[in-house]
Amino acid sequence: MTATVDGYFHLTGKKGYRTCVFVPPTLTEKWAKEEIRHLIPDADVHLIKRTEDLIRIHQSWIQAGRPKPEKPTFFVISFTTMRGDSIKQMPLPYKKIALPKKSEEEVQRYYKNGYYCPDCGAKLRKKTSSIMVHQANGEQKEVCQYKDFTGSDLDSKTNKNSVCADCNSNIWSPKVKTKYASFKDWTKYENKLLQAIKEGNKPLQKQLELENRVKPYDAKQSGRAYRKVATVEYIRRKMKHFFDALICDEVHELKSETAQGTALGSLAKVCKKVVAGTGTLFGGRASDVFYTLWRLFPQKMVKSGFEYSSFMEWNETYGNIERTYYHDGEVTSNIASRGAQGTLDKTKVVPGISPYVFTQFLMDTTINVRFKDVWPNPVELVNVPTILVDMSEEQKQAYEHMKESFEKAIEAAKGTPDAGKLWLSYIRTGNAYPDNMIHYPNYYLDNAGKELVWSNDTFKFDEDCIQPKEKKLQEILHTEISEGRPTIIYVSDTGSTVKERDVQPRLQKVAEQVPGAKISILHTNTVTPPKRSAWLKEQVNSGVNVIICSQELVKVGLDLLVTPTLIFYQLSFSLFTLNQAARRHWRIGQTKQCRTFYLGYKETFQAQMAQLIAQKNKAAEAMNGDATSDGLNAMLGDTGDLQTLLIQNIKSGNKLKGSTEEWTKAASDESKRVLANIGNVITPVFESIEIQFMNWVEKLPETMDVAFMKKAQFVQRAVECIKKEQVPGVRAKQNVLEIDGEIEDVIRALTTLNTDNRMLVQKQDITFWDSVIVEVDSSKKKGKRKNKVIDGQFEFDLFG
Repeated sequence: MTATVDGYFHLTGKKGYRTCVFVPPTLTEKWAKEEIRHLIPDADVHLIKRTEDLIRIHQSWIQAGRPKPEKPTFFVISFTTMRGDSIKQMPLPYKKIALPKKSEEEVQRYYKNGYYCPDCGAKLRKKTSSIMVHQANGEQKEVCQYKDFTGSDLDSKTNKNSVCADCNSNIWSPKVKTKYASFKDWTKYENKLLQAIKEGNKPLQKQLELENRVKPYDAKQSGRAYRKVATVEYIRRKMKHFFDALICDEVHELKSETAQGTALGSLAKVCKKVVAGTGTLFGGRASDVFYTLWRLFPQKMVKSGFEYSSFMEWNETYGNIERTYYHDGEVTSNIASRGAQGTLDKTKVVPGISPYVFTQFLMDTTINVRFKDVWPNPVELVNVPTILVDMSEEQKQAYEHMKESFEKAIEAAKGTPDAGKLWLSYIRTGNAYPDNMIHYPNYYLDNAGKELVWSNDTFKFDEDCIQPKEKKLQEILHTEISEGRPTIIYVSDTGSTVKERDVQPRLQKVAEQVPGAKISILHTNTVTPPKRSAWLKEQVNSGVNVIICSQELVKVGLDLLVTPTLIFYQLSFSLFTLNQAARRHWRIGQTKQCRTFYLGYKETFQAQMAQLIAQKNKAAEAMNGDATSDGLNAMLGDTGDLQTLLIQNIKSGNKLKGSTEEWTKAASDESKRVLANIGNVITPVFESIEIQFMNWVEKLPETMDVAFMKKAQFVQRAVECIKKEQVPGVRAKQNVLEIDGEIEDVIRALTTLNTDNRMLVQKQDITFWDSVIVEVDSSKKKGKRKNKVIDGQFEFDLFG
């Protein structure tokens, strides 16, 4: 994306330009210190961590006379910095308006109560349901049902209560504390301050200024930032047309109607050119691109007849929706004359993408780039078929007890709102419980902990007993460690909401029993997001070979070059998260074979989840050009989201197609070999560092001038420096040549090494300088004293 922007301005003859780089928090350091510098070494890069940093730069630019940039200038800003704003409050009071009497005979006065929009005067309300109706002229119209806002609906700002449903104006305002109730109060302070200044009373002046200081200014004082200004708000108001281009990385993170998603629309409006990139634009639903298209290409959406509020119409046209009707049997008689009273309509967006989304909205503005287009000789990616293991007899009994308890509660709650809540909890518990049967918490239907649905106290498990899935994990780790391959174990349950659900301490205890294993856990608060990549490298360099972490922490931006093996011990319900995390190790610069393992228990929800994920990925692959007949069917909605599909299959009793044997049969030969070697201790046979270095040089593109690297004398010198860790980005570790730096940077360092070598040779050949001795003749006429010439140097007397 940086090359695209730079190439565009190069073609237009513009040497200097300003670009806003809008990226996730984990990528700010990488963009500011690596990505931009790698392509444009002389560029000015500003890492904006707070809004005041940008304000300071902008104000300095204004004071300097608004000069045009002389070279490429980049401003790297994270999603969180861009969206972070002050606290919002609802300033509108609850009104009770008296209506005029229709006649003088009326005794009772009528009122209308509620919250009213200050712009249009309409009553504030929220949309409860919507349905598309075909009109006589053939057009579709969205008919919505609304409900008036109550006080509890406006306790905090959400997407549903942020604007008026009639005029779409914002009804929330910043919650900023006022220091002075009136101008009169301000003049009292002003007069005292002016008097102190005139009298030269500096102590009094300082005291008055301290008393006037705004408190609380930021979160340090009260834990809440009252006067914080979102960076995008300042850009939108003060910096229109300041940026020549916008680069947005991981744009799929901005697909929803969130604050950071809205920020993308504001930035696209004030920037002249926009380049957005992502690896997973589609997640199986047409709705994944609705708001993104509105923010980047509003003209196309308007031309196609859509409005910003036409979310359901978009999904009916290019995706799939599921509409559920609830009828009250007592009031549905005589519908022909009385209408469908007692009917409730609920709609939900389900997976399904029409190919016309790409042809009508994306084809002329999208470039699909695959790894093989930018990585001609990638290392092998081995996706090992999902490994399903049998539960022990004790586990089976405990699992059946859990299923019976939930199914009994669901049957009792049938037809009530609690049924849906129980189903979701049943799916999540059934998926996570087999991995944590020792500490998994009991489940209560109510928050007060009185209505017990299922208790985990019935069956007791020995903490020292290694369960079958844990045993299989140990076997995989044993093999990978013996080959010198650092590994990451992905989990979903980290105890962020319920401490007892955290499986990371248990897995650490299990992994520590593997010979040679050194374990570390990456928590959310272990290190800040921008520094996670550096933290991972430091851990591996210090000898850590097993890292346990959540998939959410590394799914975006991190290149896991130091950990060529990934193990999904638990699976996420999010397809975006799974796809992003699954190939974090398979990145440009990787020199080792990449392996990905998936683990699960047979005859559990984990096995069904594995098959659902395989089916759902077909829709996303089809949009990238890797379409199959099954994938095209999935695009048309043959599959739903993971949780819904799992519930549907459990309700219907259907068994999903696919088994471990079928997956293994369809796997590659290398996958079968890796699968067969699990548990075996493999002693790797390494080639010498010299041969590994020469093989790496042979694979370099022909466009690079690296002929000098093939000479035996240079190879010997280069390997010596690599072993001494004198070449940045290259090292020899455990008889393996590891290159984790950018290829251009490594070649630049090796070229410098070659230049140094030539200089040393020249200095050794020139020996006649040693025999030249300078004799100083002191019998000159008197004059200004000169400094004595040091022996072994020349003296040049221009005026002698």
